[in-house]
Amino acid sequence: MMKYLISIALCSLIAVFSKGQRGTGDRLFTVDANHRASGWFLGLGAANLFPQDEHEMEFLAIPDFPDSGSYNALLNPTGKLGFALEGGMFWLLQDRFFDYVDLGLTYRQLRGGEESSANLLPGASDTLPSLLLGEGSFQQDVVGLNVNLNKIFPLNDRFYIIQGLGADLEYRVIDDYSYDGGLASMNRMTPEDGFRTHIHYKLGAGFKTSAFSWLSLSAETPIENIIPFDGLTSRRDIFNSKYRPVVFTLRYMWLRKRPARECPTAGPSPKMKSKRKLNRGGGQLR
Repeated sequence: MMKYLISIALCSLIAVFSKGQRGTGDRLFTVDANHRASGWFLGLGAANLFPQDEHEMEFLAIPDFPDSGSYNALLNPTGKLGFALEGGMFWLLQDRFFDYVDLGLTYRQLRGGEESSANLLPGASDTLPSLLLGEGSFQQDVVGLNVNLNKIFPLNDRFYIIQGLGADLEYRVIDDYSYDGGLASMNRMTPEDGFRTHIHYKLGAGFKTSAFSWLSLSAETPIENIIPFDGLTSRRDIFNSKYRPVVFTLRYMWLRKRPARECPTAGPSPKMKSKRKLNRGGGQLR
């Protein structure tokens, strides 16, 4: 079911981007002479792993002795909620297709599990048990560098839809796995290295809380794994199943104020222009 929702989201992303106009978020993301065209953001949310459906796999009873026989295992993966944090900076883009770009640090907790029921196949050794039950759980905590190109679609003067494309560079700082029962060949841990990179898609909605601040709620999920690369895939392999991370984030954004000593970049005021035209004696400057 999830892969169909991702396909629909990507198709809508391509459609709206192909019809998009420059600067559609200009009336919602405004800047005056007292603020810079950049700011900060903080986000708090939840990370959930959506597992693949219940599936079957065949395993060797004793990996070093293939002639001993095999088991056919029924695997039921599950996802659990974890927390997510983010913070960083954003920059408004004037007269560009995308309305702003953001760069930040993230901390995400990915949790899940897997239940297994393995039946001994005919022709196996009589000394092996006919049924093996197992249950595993895991937790991966990752820190990452996150960058996004964001497109705003205003609904009115305060509310808007946001879509974006981005990339993540992640590193796992916590690896916690346990698997009770089952086969030794079934209890395999995650094979990839600690570093991971992927391209993601983001969809959300927000509203303007003040003249120079915004609040949004978005969902983000990978659409292609870069490291490790295994063809067109965007899920994580953990134990004997695949899991899709989806991160839901409530983000608050605000513009940076200019220091009192810093002159705005909007150009000289009419009063300053008039001073430039006259010298001390009232004559025009040459």
